[in-house]
Amino acid sequence: MMARDETHSEVDVTETSLTYRAILAQAKDGITVTFPEWPEAITCGHDIADALFHARDCLAEAIADRMRRGESFPDFVEPEPGQHLVAVDPEDVLTLADPADGGEHGEGEPSDPK
Repeated sequence: MMARDETHSEVDVTETSLTYRAILAQAKDGITVTFPEWPEAITCGHDIADALFHARDCLAEAIADRMRRGESFPDFVEPEPGQHLVAVDPEDVLTLADPADGGEHGEGEPSDPK
């Protein structure tokens, strides 16, 4: 396994645990999810199950975005009481990070609007 403090070109995400801490907080209209190691990743849900469901997608997007920019990944930190762990599938991250595969931020080839 390659070191996490290297850029994504040095990190093999298929050999890296993509599990990070999540903080769930009650909001006026549901549950907000933030990630201490991924400040750019924020999502929400109607209840805890829905929030954790969306948290996986949100975290996968944040990881893929850092991969596209060649940035490093934070180290795993043990959760504190009341925090949750969210794990993402490395294959999902690779698909999102590859614009040729139709990743979220790189939709691949433009469509022909005939």
